[in-house]
Amino acid sequence: MQLLNESLLDLKKSLKSVLEKISMLSDEVDNFAKRTDMITLQRYIEFWEPIDFVTRKEVNNFLRRKFKEDNIPISKKTSNDSKVKEDSQSENKENKKPKVSIEEAYPDTD
Repeated sequence: MQLLNESLLDLKKSLKSVLEKISMLSDEVDNFAKRTDMITLQRYIEFWEPIDFVTRKEVNNFLRRKFKEDNIPISKKTSNDSKVKEDSQSENKENKKPKVSIEEAYPDTD
């Protein structure tokens, strides 16, 4: 009878352990993303096509090449606009070619 009681006690402990693990797994499953959420994310990613995005460096390189092809001098914008104006005025007198910013040379078409 003693052996049966010990076996029953071990079985109860094992069952309790299994139930605790199942409860933990159940809690974790609640944190998983639902299939519909994943499909929605997939659609947004396909719509945005992030592979087609360009980096700031790529845009700058492209514009520099384009400006060079079109013989348009580039002026660098700084936070001190008066300094830029003074510099560009003195350079314009020397070069006789006006310098324009990227925004001025290629305005948005929106």
